[in-house]
Amino acid sequence: MKTQRKVLLLILVALLFFIAGCSKEKQNGTETPTPIPTEAEDATPDSTPAPTPTSTDEKPSRIEEWLENTKDADKVILTHEQIKEYNKKLVEKSQHLIDILDADVVINGSTVRNYVNGSYIPGLPKYDKSGEITNQDVEEIKKNFNADAIPALVQAKYGIIVYRADLKSLPTRLGFYDSPTDEYYDRIQETELPVGMPVLVLHESLDKDFLYIQTYFYRGWVRSDAVAICESSDAWLEFADLKEFITITATLLPVGEKGAKADMGCTFPLVKENNDSYTIKLPERNNDGKLVITETEISKEDAVKGYLPYTKGNYITQALKFVGTPYGWGGLNEGHDCSGFLVSVFRTFGFKFPRNTSQQSGVIGEEVINLEGLSKDDIIEKVSEIEHPACLFKKGHVILYLGVLDGVPYIVHSPSGGQYVTEEPLENVISNLVNATIVK
Repeated sequence: MKTQRKVLLLILVALLFFIAGCSKEKQNGTETPTPIPTEAEDATPDSTPAPTPTSTDEKPSRIEEWLENTKDADKVILTHEQIKEYNKKLVEKSQHLIDILDADVVINGSTVRNYVNGSYIPGLPKYDKSGEITNQDVEEIKKNFNADAIPALVQAKYGIIVYRADLKSLPTRLGFYDSPTDEYYDRIQETELPVGMPVLVLHESLDKDFLYIQTYFYRGWVRSDAVAICESSDAWLEFADLKEFITITATLLPVGEKGAKADMGCTFPLVKENNDSYTIKLPERNNDGKLVITETEISKEDAVKGYLPYTKGNYITQALKFVGTPYGWGGLNEGHDCSGFLVSVFRTFGFKFPRNTSQQSGVIGEEVINLEGLSKDDIIEKVSEIEHPACLFKKGHVILYLGVLDGVPYIVHSPSGGQYVTEEPLENVISNLVNATIVK
């Protein structure tokens, strides 16, 4: 009898361990996200809980497998000087990009007024978490444009983004969702703005809660407390025209002591290089809204001096670090949508690409392969022959091509709301492909 009891006890213990292990099962290919601490939420306005950021230099085994099986993984595709020239050509080619160093800082007031009054307003019905958006809500938002206060000549102010902020088409804290249950697609969310990004401030809302700004790839409204105003152009140029600097290679990294988080591809002026870390200049905003600089350290596991060398191996590594990251429309919820994912990966090499899929397709690459109307087999054959980093475009979606592993062509992408950045075979996403845009 005692023996039977011992056996039963052992079985029960084993079952308990099994159940505990199952509770950590991955969902949609990733572990259940861990909420960030409450104090970090409070320190970063408009922030939504996301997976706890960690160092991403420790490569998962899948990355190692790719690096071991990728031909010329360490061969430099373009030098940093060549990428600078590449960016200049993109500005000439794309109406959605500007060279912010050459942008006008004195602008005709009617031009700014047209920008502001042309702010995109989604058609109703739309819903916020508090209820349905009304026509009266829309009229109040229009009043907040404060367009009548725009002078005949606008003197732009120099600003730096101090926390990962949301750029919106309208100056409001309301969300514009398609249904009361939609939690993924705020139709006025345009893009995330990374810490350290230089901007030009063109206007202020009536309630003073929002600024209308110009970035190198977008115009729109951002919370006023996300922008620190520079008291001189020299202070702005430290971030806009980088000399000695570092680039973040982690996916989302806490920086400083105020809860800010730096996206992959964020750049910061370098103060000094230490044995295991870099001391950087971190932009912060004082109570008067002015730029102040705090020095902080970044581990060398999460950053690189200058930009990363543009190699196939680094491209694969940076892209696969995102696997398991939540989708975020326009960068909402500290996630990445498909085109924002692309921008972040290529930003680590110094590329400055347009933000949206429609603006990127057929534009960001020197070689474009037409895939429209081809059979599944023909697409697989054509794509499998591509040796350089490439972006595969559908209407409204972009996918990063990785290469061929064990005879199978693979991609990685950020699919849609409620899903996660995923690596999978090309054949899973092959329908409706329009082109392959090769970045070389």
